[in-house]
Order: sequence, then structure tokens, then C-alpha cells
Amino acid sequence: MHQTLTMAGLDPATQPPRVGAVNESLALADARATAWPARGPAMVKDGEAAQRAAFIAEAKTWLGTPFRDQGDIKGPNGAVDCAMLLVRCATKAGMIPADFDPRPYPPQWLLHRDEERFLGIVRNFAREVQREPIPGDVIVYKVARCFAHGGIVIEMPGSSPGTGLHLIHAYYKTQSVIVSPLHEAELAFLESGKPRPFKLFDCWSERP
Repeated sequence: MHQTLTMAGLDPATQPPRVGAVNESLALADARATAWPARGPAMVKDGEAAQRAAFIAEAKTWLGTPFRDQGDIKGPNGAVDCAMLLVRCATKAGMIPADFDPRPYPPQWLLHRDEERFLGIVRNFAREVQREPIPGDVIVYKVARCFAHGGIVIEMPGSSPGTGLHLIHAYYKTQSVIVSPLHEAELAFLESGKPRPFKLFDCWSERP
């Protein structure tokens, strides 16, 4: 199922501008969210909450790291892309072996090919689910021809109702790892105003 940013490494000139007013984006995001089944704290298994917290905590330590395709070095003198940010955070949280490395991969394959390379990376440590996002989930957005940009869902304390969920991601447009609201127009919507397709992944859901 497509649940509906922009991929790190794309030329900004190829990306759609922000769509509509913020209040319109929020209204559409709220309408979409009501279609998802909820997964509250009672559904989080023993030990999962701590590992979700570790996954998010590691992601936060990458904030401000510059963007570069296939980079995986943390800090102002390092670099990372959206795929390797997920891999390194999952490794640090003990979710995948330390030697897992999906590189090399073509940085702009999404412009010319339909192969879902990014989804292949994420499926090494997570399973696709169809429900409302919760902190610690991974969202992968469709950009160009395939699903090719992702990040880690977090909750920002003090946010107004319905706007608390954000994304930590290595973003080509800012050339760094940043936090963006999930309802941000460029992330959530296409140039036409329709919801941007995305897939939601749970790193702790049992895989078949």
C-alpha cells in the first residue's frame, strides 16, 4: 500500500515547490491519519520501547552532519546520506550486524530505473506495516520513479495537537541531517497537491 520530500542527491531544480498553504496541508494530513489504525504503547513489546528510544537517540546525534551520497561519518567534518543514516542508527541500536553495508549503490538510480534499491536496504531490518506512524518507525517516500528517501519518525515535545510527529533525515535540500515535520508540504505532498506515496516500516514487527 502507498501511504503518502525528496531524495537526497537530487538536483533541487528537479524538485517540486511547496504546495498550498500550511493549513491546507495540515487538514489533508489529519484526514489521512484518521485512515490508519493506531498502535499505542500497549502494543509495544517488552524491550522494544528501549530499543526504539536508542534508535531515535542515535539519530539525534547525527543532526547537523553534512549530506553526501554514500557517506557514513558522523559530525560536522563527516557526511551521510539518508540510506546510510538509517543503517548506522540501526547498527548502533543493535538492530542489524555491525558489518552490514549496502554500498555501493548508484546515487541517482531513482531518476532512471525502477529498481527499489532503498526498500531493499530497509527490509534488512524492518517490515512494512499499514498503520499510524509512531516514534521509531521508518518512513520511505516515493521520489521520481521509486521509493528512494527515508528517515526516522520522532515526536517533538511541546508540539501543538496533531503536529508532534517529525522526521530525522539526511536531506539534500539543506545538505545536512535535519528534523522536519511529517506534515511539511514538500514531504507530504506532490506538486499536484495529492499525497506523496510512502511506505511505513516497523523495525520490530515480526517478518514472515
